[in-house]
Amino acid sequence: MVYLTRRWVSILMLVGLAVSQLLTAKAADPSSAGAAATVVVGNLTIDGAWARASMAGMKMGAGYLTVTNGGAADDELLAVTSPAADEVQIHRSQTQDGVMRMREVGATSVPAGQRIRFLPGGLHLMFMGLKAPWEVGQTVPVTLQFREAGEVTVSFEVRSGR
Repeated sequence: MVYLTRRWVSILMLVGLAVSQLLTAKAADPSSAGAAATVVVGNLTIDGAWARASMAGMKMGAGYLTVTNGGAADDELLAVTSPAADEVQIHRSQTQDGVMRMREVGATSVPAGQRIRFLPGGLHLMFMGLKAPWEVGQTVPVTLQFREAGEVTVSFEVRSGR
């Protein structure tokens, strides 16, 4: 019985996060607010990194950023880790038949000469098993592993997301 209760709590928290992303997706692009640092690794430029403040009791969080490939060859975001969470997955939110759904997409291509934007309501990083609540003003270290550019750690600024 306890297993079912925990499962339903997890499902409800995922639904809450999806609804929160849907509501803020229509707001102004928050990736341009604040002073998130720009990081360059290989031919990639990473900027606008931010994470949404977590709600009380929620063990999941979401993160957003922009990755620009200024090189002549494609790259790929293979994996993401953070000491602030048990696991980090690359997800995409999509509305199908009027229902917002989040799906893990795994490795994500960063084509040569293009920009990939992780935004509320679309492609995003899903942090599972937060070690502590995320509060506005904190920074969260996140390590991105790229096929060609290698590994880089970026500080995600925690914001309200509103």
